[in-house]
Amino acid sequence: VPTSTYRTQSRGGKGVMGMTTKDEDFVKHLITACSHNYMLFFTNKGRMHWIKSYDIPEGARTGKGKNIVNLLEFEPGESVRAMISVDDLDVDDRYIIMATRSGVVKKTELKAFRHLRKKPIKAIVLDEEDDVIEAKLTDGTNQILLSTAGGIACRFKETDARSLGRVSRGVRGIRLGEGDQVVSMIVVTPEMDILVVTNQGMGKRSAVENYRLT
Repeated sequence: VPTSTYRTQSRGGKGVMGMTTKDEDFVKHLITACSHNYMLFFTNKGRMHWIKSYDIPEGARTGKGKNIVNLLEFEPGESVRAMISVDDLDVDDRYIIMATRSGVVKKTELKAFRHLRKKPIKAIVLDEEDDVIEAKLTDGTNQILLSTAGGIACRFKETDARSLGRVSRGVRGIRLGEGDQVVSMIVVTPEMDILVVTNQGMGKRSAVENYRLT
């Protein structure tokens, strides 16, 4: 949807419908991009799909959009876990950080994905019954915060994770208790605040510095 479709609202405005969704569906990602940007889609199965922004059909503000399976080749049971927009893949000092449900993290140079082809490419090697929960674009100097379903968090420097090739497993980012699993990964800086929201709608805001740096 063109950004010109939306306008700045006055104080107290109620907002406008941004997209029509089907029953039990909801908006998860919102990204701005130029028409020639690469849209990278990382899936639960550790694969990276891509498409140019201009190949995504333009829709009306209240439209439902187009199902992604009509644009890309997905396997049965495969779903998008992260979407990243970049203008150039062959650049230095840009990395993709991925995290899995079992606590594995992997950092790979963005330019490792520059040799694109029509079929999806492998982004990470997954253990059996593991899957990708998030992928982020970084500059290599940030910090990473992992959080689990059991309310445990782990903050570490991105430089502590060495860069690995595309077809590799990654390293352990957090040790999980029995029955626990990673539910989110965010890129942070020390001056940020973190808002944690539970499945029941409870929220808590706290400074990043409250999470001990491992």
